[in-house]
Amino acid sequence: YEEKLDAPRYARFFIALILNDLLAEKSICDIIRKYECTKSFVQQLQQTTATFTCIVQIFAERLSWNNLKQLLNGFQSRLNFGIKQELCELVRISILNACRARQLYSDGFTTIASLANGDVHEIERSIKKAVPFQTAAQQLADERVGQARRDQYCIFVPGRPSLTNAQAAREIIEEAKILLQHDLQAMGFGIVIQKSRNDNKDTDSDEEENENESDSFSPKLSSTIQFPCLLDDKNINVRNAYVDGKYICSEFILMIEHKETIAISCFTKKITKTISDPSVFHINNQEELYLQYVACSFSIHKVYIIDVAEDEQYFQQHRMSALIHIREKLMNRKHNVIVFNALHTLFTLSSYLAIPRVYARIIDLQVCAWLKQDPIESDRISTWIEEHHSVLQFDKSLDAYKDDSHREMACFKIAGEVLLYASIVPIIEQQMNKINLWNYYITIEMPALNIMLQMLLNGILIDREELINDREDLLTLMNKLELQAYRLVKRRFKMNRQKDLIKILYSELHLPIQRTPHGRICLKKSYLNILATKHPLPKLITEYRQVQSALDLCIDHFEQYINEPTKPQSLQRLRREASWQTERTYAYCHFFTATGRMIVVNPPLQHIPKRFLIQSLQKESTVQLRKMIIARTGFQLISFDYSQLELRILAHLSNDEKLKTCLINNTDFFISLASDLVKKPEHEITREQRQNAKQICYGILYGMSKETFARETQMNINEAEEFVENFYKTFPIMTKYLDDIKRRVLETGYVQSIYGRLLYFDLNHMTSSETMKARMERQAINFVIQASACDIMKVAMERINQTLDRMFPFDLKIRPIPIRPVYLVLQIHDELIFEIEISLRTNEIINIIRHAMERNDHINLSLPVQIKSGDNWESMISVV
Repeated sequence: YEEKLDAPRYARFFIALILNDLLAEKSICDIIRKYECTKSFVQQLQQTTATFTCIVQIFAERLSWNNLKQLLNGFQSRLNFGIKQELCELVRISILNACRARQLYSDGFTTIASLANGDVHEIERSIKKAVPFQTAAQQLADERVGQARRDQYCIFVPGRPSLTNAQAAREIIEEAKILLQHDLQAMGFGIVIQKSRNDNKDTDSDEEENENESDSFSPKLSSTIQFPCLLDDKNINVRNAYVDGKYICSEFILMIEHKETIAISCFTKKITKTISDPSVFHINNQEELYLQYVACSFSIHKVYIIDVAEDEQYFQQHRMSALIHIREKLMNRKHNVIVFNALHTLFTLSSYLAIPRVYARIIDLQVCAWLKQDPIESDRISTWIEEHHSVLQFDKSLDAYKDDSHREMACFKIAGEVLLYASIVPIIEQQMNKINLWNYYITIEMPALNIMLQMLLNGILIDREELINDREDLLTLMNKLELQAYRLVKRRFKMNRQKDLIKILYSELHLPIQRTPHGRICLKKSYLNILATKHPLPKLITEYRQVQSALDLCIDHFEQYINEPTKPQSLQRLRREASWQTERTYAYCHFFTATGRMIVVNPPLQHIPKRFLIQSLQKESTVQLRKMIIARTGFQLISFDYSQLELRILAHLSNDEKLKTCLINNTDFFISLASDLVKKPEHEITREQRQNAKQICYGILYGMSKETFARETQMNINEAEEFVENFYKTFPIMTKYLDDIKRRVLETGYVQSIYGRLLYFDLNHMTSSETMKARMERQAINFVIQASACDIMKVAMERINQTLDRMFPFDLKIRPIPIRPVYLVLQIHDELIFEIEISLRTNEIINIIRHAMERNDHINLSLPVQIKSGDNWESMISVV
C-alpha cells in the first residue's frame, strides 16, 4: 500500500487522542507539547467537533433517536470547555471556564443549586484559588500592571467588562438563581411570592400616610449600624409608577410638591460598546451606563418606581412630568435627598435629566457609615432586601413584567433599597449624634458632596491628538531603553522579569546584593538607586519602569475614555442644554480613605505623573503627560495649591514657635531647614541637601525609619542617624507633640482632626506586637495632619462655592443654561484646578478664590496659596 493513503487513518487516530485528552481536562499547553501541534489547531478542533456534536444531537432528536441523543448529551459543553462530565452543569454560567468550574466543584459547589445558595465570600475565595499561583516577587516585578489594576480587573469574560473577584462571585450567584428558576419552571414548578402580612386595606390613603409622617423622615437625620427589621410592620406597601400608571404618577407629583425629604435610588444597566478606530487605537471596550428605573419614597409606607427604559425619547407625558419634579427637587436648596453612594447615584440621575447643579442637601448613608468607621457593604444591603422580600407588595401594574424575571427582580431590588434607606436614617442619625459626628457631617461632608458632584458633572477636557502622540513617544522610549540595556549586557532579556534582573545584576555584573530588612533580595526603586552609582543598568531599569508605568497606568486608561464621553445617556430634549459638555471626559471619584483624601479614578487623573527626565540615553528626553489636560477655547486652567499646608498644620497643633517662624518667613523653608541640620550658611546649601531636608521633614510625618531615610538619600546609616537627630533637636516642641499623639492614642484609642473627625483604633490589636503598635502610631500621626488638611480643603471649597454662586448664579429659567465663567474641574490633595474664562473679570475671580482659600479660622498661621495658569496642565506658569 501507499503511505499517503493511510495518512488520514493516523490523523483521525491522533485527533481522537487529542480529544480524549481535552475531555480528561488536560491543559492545552501539555497537549501542544505532547502532539507537537499549534494552539490554533487545538482550538479549531474543539470548535468544529463541538459544532458537529450539536448537529448530530439535533439530527437524533428530529428522528427520535433518544438513545443516541442521550449518549451525546453534554458532549458539546465538554468539548467547548475541555471538561469532564461532572462540570457540565457548572459551565452553564457564563463567567465560569474549565479552571474556575473545577475549583468550585472541588470546594463543594457541585450544582447550580449549591451556587445559588452559596456564600459570596466562599465563592470569591474559590475564584481566587483558580488563578495560577504568583509569588510576591513576581508581582513586584510586574510593576507595570500596578496594584489598582490587579485589584480592578481579575476576571476577563469575552464581550463583557472585566470584573473583580467579588463582582464575579455576586454575578455567579445571581446567574445561578436565574438558571435554577428557569429549570424549576421548565419542570412545571411555579414560583411563589410570599405576600406581606399587611391586612390593613387603608394604608394606601394619603390621610393615613400623613398621620404617620412623624414616624418617617425628619428634615434632619436620626457601635455598629443595625439594619431594622420591618417584617412585623403592618403599614408597609410598595406602589410602583410605570406601565401607563397615569393616576399613580399624578399621586406621586402631588406628594413630591409637599414633601421636603425624599429617598432616591437608581437602577442602571452597563452596556459595553465595541469601538474601532484603526487610524488611532486598537479596538477598545467602552462601558456606558443606561438608566432603567428611578425609585423614590417619602416614608417607609410607599415606594414609587418610574420606568424610564421603555422609550426615553417619547415616553408618556405623565412619566416625564414625574421626572421633571424630581429634577426640580434636586435643584432646590430647601430639600433633603437621601441616597446611598451619592456621587454615583446623583451623577447618573443628573446626567440623565441634564441637571447642571444639585443644590439639595445630600444625606449619603455611605458617607455617614464611613465616618463611623462601620462601612455598609453592598452584600449587607442585598441580604437585608432578601430578608424583607415579603414586605414588598406590588400592585397590578407589575403584572406587565411577570414574564421578564430580570426586570421584575430589578424592581424588587430598587424598591428594597429605598425602603432600607428610609428605615436606617433615624438609626444612623442617633448613633452619629452620640459621638458628635452629625454636626461634622452637616457642616463639612454634606457641602463637599455637592461640590464634588458638581466637579464630576463639569468634566475635564483631554487633547486626543496629544494623547496619541504621548503613546507613540512612550513606546519609542521603551524600545530605545530596551536596546540600550541589551547593549550594556550584550544579550537580550526581559526587562520586567525579576529572575532575569537578579541574575544579571548580581551574578553577571557582580553588583552588591540589596536585601530588605527581612533578608529578601529586592529590586525596588530605592535599592536600584543605590546600585546606580556602580553601574548604568539599574538607573536604566528604573527609567524603563517609570515609562512603562506611565503607559499602563495613564495612557492605556485614558484611551478608554477618549473615544466617547463616559457620561450616561440623557434625554435628548434636555441634553441640548449642556451640549458643550458632550466632548468632555467625566471621571469618578471617592474619598473613603482613612484620611478622607479624594481619589480620582476612571480615568485615573491622579496617576498622571509630573514632568520627568530620561537620562540613560545618549539624548536626554522629557516626558510631559499633563499636556493632554487642556482648557476649552476661550478658557484657561488655573491651579490654586496650598504651600506646605501639612507643615503649617503641624506647627499650629504643636505650637512650635521655631517651626512657625521658619514657615512665616518668605525664604525657602527647606533651605533654611537644611542650613540648621547640616550647620552651614544658606547660600552653601546644595540641591541634594535641600532635597534631603524636605525628605526627612515629610518622612518624620509619615513615620520613615532611619534605615529607610538612609536608603532613600543614599547616605550611610551613621550620617542618616545624625541628620535625623539634628532634626529632632531643631524642633523639640514639635517632636514632643508627635510623642503626645502616640501616647494619647494608646490611652484613648482614637485621634481627632482639627474639625472633629475621629479615627478609632483597636487597642487589643494595637498592643499585640511592637510592629503593629509602631504602624498604628504612624497612622495616628498621619491622620491628625492629613485629615485636618483634607477638612481645611473641603471648607475652602465650600467658601469658594458660596462666593461664586453669589457672583454667577444659575438662572434655571434661561434655556439653554448659559456657560459660567468659572468651573472647578479637578481637586488633587492640596490643589484645586479651575477652568476660568479669559475676560476682564479673570483677575477678580482669581483673587476671590485665593482669599477664600487663605482664610481659615482654625489655624493661627497664614495659609499661602501658589497660583499657576496655562492652556494645559503641564505648561502652567506662576501668577503674581
